[in-house]
Amino acid sequence: MAGISETIWPCEKHTEAKHLILKSYIGAWVSILPNKFSKALFVDGFSGPGEYEGGEPGSPLIAIAEVGNALKNTTKNFSLQMYFVDARNDRIENLKQKISSAQSDSKIKIHEPICGRFEDELPGIITNFKNGILGSQFPMLIFIDPFGVKGYPLELIRKILSNRSAEVFLLLDVDGINRNLSNAPLMKEVFGDGCEKIIEEILREGDTQTRYKMIRKLHEKVAGRLSQFYLPFRMLETSKKVFHDMVFLTNNQLGFLKMKEAMWRADSSGRFQFVDTEYNSLTFDFKAWKMELWDLMLKKFRGRKVTGAEVKAFVEFNTRFLDRHKREVLNENETSGMDADKKIRVEKIGRKKNTFPEDAAIYFPAG
Repeated sequence: MAGISETIWPCEKHTEAKHLILKSYIGAWVSILPNKFSKALFVDGFSGPGEYEGGEPGSPLIAIAEVGNALKNTTKNFSLQMYFVDARNDRIENLKQKISSAQSDSKIKIHEPICGRFEDELPGIITNFKNGILGSQFPMLIFIDPFGVKGYPLELIRKILSNRSAEVFLLLDVDGINRNLSNAPLMKEVFGDGCEKIIEEILREGDTQTRYKMIRKLHEKVAGRLSQFYLPFRMLETSKKVFHDMVFLTNNQLGFLKMKEAMWRADSSGRFQFVDTEYNSLTFDFKAWKMELWDLMLKKFRGRKVTGAEVKAFVEFNTRFLDRHKREVLNENETSGMDADKKIRVEKIGRKKNTFPEDAAIYFPAG
């Protein structure tokens, strides 16, 4: 992407993958907000021209369409402010034309696209949005899809997430970082101060895949401190080609779960497969991972009596799985009198079959 010089270029496979995630998440995000807030902010920091060579919509048009669908039946007083930034004037001019013909909603305020560097423009956007708002906490989703490694310094992400209601969806160019490890000023931007020794260790590593793992772990170490939840993932094309890493940072439990749901939804499309960044060669196919989830629950709760709420919280916030996956695995491993030493036992008066209420007592096997 860093080498693209045209105003409009072909839509690549990794672009389809990130758009699937963005499309799924932004609709869920904005549909929840009117229940608690009157305003929210969405910023696409590297918006591009709004379309691709084959006529496919870019992230700005996808975002506008999805929030329009999500808000069309909302009766509450709510406004979503949408900003689009790109450093190339030709792309901004093209985007202006595309946005002018896009259908909007009275609850959506689409600001004129801005030509400038994302890191320079974002502080002013936030200041403008906060005008008249008491306090500093307000919903904010920042989509950072840079053309390479530059343009998203760690300090800027820190400032964004200092607002506890802010969320960041970042495309992390691990390969680009690997090629620029010797650029000390740039690495300081990406990872902050104090990472020089770790970067030196990565540079001494000869295997590229091992380097990639070390870069991912370093980013999680430094960026993971900035929010309560750090959710990294990759998308594979069915050919098993790995695209850029995607990272989601949030302080909101519901936002974290909704993003996990968006990932699983993209995985079920048939065109891509979600891969947890801890693994290199295994695809995120739930049928193949049922045993892993069962093993994780056994490791956590073996020989113990716990509540359904404890099991749910563990699965949702400490594994890559969702509550629906937990229910399926527990159902398959519940005893009916046989193999009691290897199965769970559930106690709950009035409990419906195949359910695991939060106040149910679940006994995990000791063996």
